[in-house]
Amino acid sequence: MPDTIQIRDIRRRVDFAVITIRPDEFKAVLDRFPDRRTAGGGRQLYEYATITSTSGRQYGVAVVRSLEQGQTSAQSLTRDVIDDLDPGWLILAGIAGAAPDHGFSLGDVCLASRLHDFSITAAIEGKQPTYEQTGGPMHRDVERLLRWLPAARDRLGSWNTEEAIGRSKPRVGVPKRVDSRLLYGPNEAKEKVRDSLARHFPSGGKVRPPLFHVGPGATSGTLVKDTTLLKRWHESARHLTHVEMEAGGTYDAARHGGDREYPLLCVRGISDVIGFERDPAWIEYACHSAASFLHALLVHAPVDWNVPDSAVTRNAWAALQERLTEDVSEIAEWSQERTEVEKVVLAVRAVRHGLDKVSAKRFHDPENLKTFVDLLEELVSRCIDRIPRQARNEDVKRALLAAVDRLRDLSYSKAGICVTAALTIIMAAFSARTWESHAGVALASTLLGLASAVAFLLLLLRK
Repeated sequence: MPDTIQIRDIRRRVDFAVITIRPDEFKAVLDRFPDRRTAGGGRQLYEYATITSTSGRQYGVAVVRSLEQGQTSAQSLTRDVIDDLDPGWLILAGIAGAAPDHGFSLGDVCLASRLHDFSITAAIEGKQPTYEQTGGPMHRDVERLLRWLPAARDRLGSWNTEEAIGRSKPRVGVPKRVDSRLLYGPNEAKEKVRDSLARHFPSGGKVRPPLFHVGPGATSGTLVKDTTLLKRWHESARHLTHVEMEAGGTYDAARHGGDREYPLLCVRGISDVIGFERDPAWIEYACHSAASFLHALLVHAPVDWNVPDSAVTRNAWAALQERLTEDVSEIAEWSQERTEVEKVVLAVRAVRHGLDKVSAKRFHDPENLKTFVDLLEELVSRCIDRIPRQARNEDVKRALLAAVDRLRDLSYSKAGICVTAALTIIMAAFSARTWESHAGVALASTLLGLASAVAFLLLLLRK
C-alpha cells in the first residue's frame, strides 16, 4: 500500500474529519490510527485511515492539525477541510479547561451540547467588561447522538482503561486549606474547587477511570484561568461545563463554510480545573483520554451516524455513476441529430447530479443500499442488452427523449426523485424498444415504472 494518496481520491469518502490544534493533541489522535496514509494535493496535508465499526460499517477518517491556536486559525483550517474533503462530520478533538463540578474533573472527557461564544467583548473605562454572547445549538445530528450517548456507557469498550489511554492517571493532592498555593481566586471559588477535587480524588481512595460528560461549552479567544471571569460567564450560561479557544471558529465554518451545515462534534479531555494549579502531566493524559474516547465512539457506538455513505458504498455509487455515464453515452449513438445528442448529454448530467445528491442521503441499512445498487445495475444491463446500438425507430427516440426531458425537469428536486428519474429513463428506453411502434404502451409502461420506483424508494429510505 503506498504511503501517500491524492486528496481527490478521498474527497467525499471521508466520513469524519478530525481537527486538532496542539502537537500533543495531534499525536494522541494519530496513535489511534496506526495504519494510515498521507493525503496531499489540496489546501492541507491529511493523515487518512479507514476503520471498521463493530456493526460492520467501514468509515474513512482524516486527521489534520492547525499550526496556531485561536478561533481565526481554526476557522480557516475548517474551511480548507470542507473545500478539500467535503466530509460527513467534523470533529474537534483536544483538551479544555473545566469549571469545578461534582460530575466531572481532570482527565474526564466533555462533549459540547451547545456552544457559548464570548469572543465579542466591550471594554469601557471604569466598568466591568461585557460580552455579546454568540454561538448556538449544535447540529441536530450531533444533538441526536449526545441525547443517546449516556445510554452507551457500557457499550464503548474499554476506552478509559490504562491500557487504552496508554498511561496511568496522574495523582492529585487535594489541598486541605483554601490558602494553599495550589488554589487561586476568591475564597468562595477556592472552596468550590477544593470540594470538587475531594469528590473525584478522595484521599486514600481508589482512582476511578475517566468518564465522559455532555454539557454546554464556552469558547473565546482567551486562555481562561480566571475564576472571576468564569463566574461572570456563568451568569449568562449557568450550566457551562468547559472552556476552550477554537470551537467558535470551527463552529462558524461548519455552519457557513460550505453548501450545507456540517455536523460538528467537540470532544475535549479536561486538562485543567479553573482555580487549581494542576500537575502538567494532566495535559498529556487529557489528550490521550479524549483520543481514546473518540476512537471508541467511532468503532463501538451502535448508532446510525447519519453520515453520507461510507467509503465502501461510495465506491459502489462511483462505479454506478461511471456505468450509467457509459451506457447513456452509448444510447446517444442512436441519434444523428445534434439537438437530440445534446438532450441525451443533459440526461447524463442529470443522472450524475441525481446520484451525487442521493449519495448524501441517509441509508440506515447498508444492505438496502446494496440491494438498490444491484437493482439499478440490472436495469442498466437489461436496457443495453435489449436495445441495438444502431436503432433508428422513431418511437424509441420519442420515448427516450421524453424521458430525458422528464429527467432534466426532476434532476433539481429531491434526491429520491432524481434516482427515480434515472430508473425512468432506463425503463423508457427498454419499454420503447420492447413495443417498438406502440408508443402509447411504452409511455404507460414508463409511468408504471416511475410509480414502482417511487414506491421502492419510499420503502428503501424508510427508517
